[in-house]
Formats: sequence, C-alpha cells, structure tokens
Amino acid sequence: FVIFFGVIVYFGTKIVDFSNRLLMIGLIVTYLLMIFLGISKVEFSLFTHVNMKYFLLPLAVLVTSFGFHNMIPTVTAYMKGDLQKTKKAIIGGSLFALLIYLFWIVLILGIIPVDGKFGLLNAFIEGNEATVSLRNILKSKLVVTFAAWFSFFAIVTSFLAQSLGLMHFIADGLKVKPNPKNNIWLAILAILPPAIFALSYPNIFFKALGFAGAYCAVIIFCIFPALMVWIGRYINKETSSYHAKGGKISLILVLLFSFVIILNQLISTFIY
Repeated sequence: FVIFFGVIVYFGTKIVDFSNRLLMIGLIVTYLLMIFLGISKVEFSLFTHVNMKYFLLPLAVLVTSFGFHNMIPTVTAYMKGDLQKTKKAIIGGSLFALLIYLFWIVLILGIIPVDGKFGLLNAFIEGNEATVSLRNILKSKLVVTFAAWFSFFAIVTSFLAQSLGLMHFIADGLKVKPNPKNNIWLAILAILPPAIFALSYPNIFFKALGFAGAYCAVIIFCIFPALMVWIGRYINKETSSYHAKGGKISLILVLLFSFVIILNQLISTFIY
C-alpha cells in the first residue's frame, strides 16, 4: 500500500490531484450508498444521549479533522499564487468536508448506540472503526461491502493529500526545491517514519488522534502561526501585499482556543 501510493506522491501535485479526483468519485459514491441504506435505520431517540463531562473532548479531533494547513503551500503553488482561487479552494474544501462529517455523524449516532457489544464506546476501547459497528448492527452484506470500499477510499485520499502536503512542508522547511531527484528522499522522509510507526503500533490510532489533535496539531497549526504573525506584524513590523483581517483580537482568540484544547486534553488524560 505505502509503496504503491507512495510512488504516486513522488510524481507530484498534478498526478496526486488527478488520482484523488478519481478516488473521490469512489468515495462519494460509496458514501451516498451507505447513507441511502442507513438513513431509514436512524433512531432519533439515540440523539438524546448526552454526557456533558465529555463535551470538550472532541475539540482535539476537530482540530485534526480540519488541520490541513500544511496543504496550503501546495494548494497556493498549484493555483499559481492566485489568491482568490486559493481562498475558494480552501473554503470550498472545508465546507465540503464539513457537510460530509455532519451527515456521517447523524448516520452513526442515529444507528449505533453508545453502550452495548457493538456500541461506540466498545468500538473505541477495542480500536475499531465505526463502520465495523455499523455493519454488525445493520447486518447487511451491501453495507459491509460499501463500508469496506468507503474506508479504502477515505484512507487513500487522505494518505495522498497529507503525504504530498508533508513532502512539500519538509521541502519548504529545508529550503529544497521539489523535483524528480529531490522528491525521492522527500517522499521517503514524509512516508517512511509514519509507516514504520503504524506497523509497530497498529492499535494506537485513537490515542494518536487525540494526542495529535490536542498537542501536535494545535501547536503547529494554531499556536505557531498566531505567534509568527504577531512577531512579524507587531514586533518586526514586517509588511506584505496580503494582510489577513482580524488584528490582535483574532490572534489572541486563536491562542486562547489552543490553550483550552491543550488544558482540556491534559485534564481528560490524568483525571477521566
């Protein structure tokens, strides 16, 4: 898997874009078919389950789910520096992902109970995907098939996009220009360490998701950018042709939001 799709990442943005477009068709088709098969099984009584103790815990996952800031340099370069096209790509992609997440949450929370053998809590403890509980509850061969393909398309599209973004992120940090020669070791640096870690700890997904969202993603995608803008604007007095709106208030809010997530994760780790 890693070698085959890693080769696609090596060939760069255009090949990844073309491959992801084809894979997204499969993702959307299997997603819609699963929604179609499962929507009639939704029990609205399941939405009444509330536990305020865990109200803030999803914040870490939320940051990870929308933490694609490392893709912005790649998108900007692909759009040839066109600011309006880049904005549309970022906003459009975010809204599309949000809609997909919302429909999926309604389906999963409306069909799978929190407790029980195939409940969400047990799936979390065992490190299983929600689709495993979904197919066990619905007992449909079609759902099993569509769930398997949906998981495949979701993993591959995410792998290609994130690997490409990480490869360009590394290239930017090391001040190396992506080209056929450099892409070999850039792709290895981007793909090999996570692959080794995943093979060494196959059941660590949910713990890693919470850790990555609460600490790594928040630091890299929230705290660092806010501090960089603050230092650049208000300490070094740097100027540029593009100036994001919001001023000091927005930067302070981003930092406060970041510290709330980190504090909440620390509390949940050592108290809950």
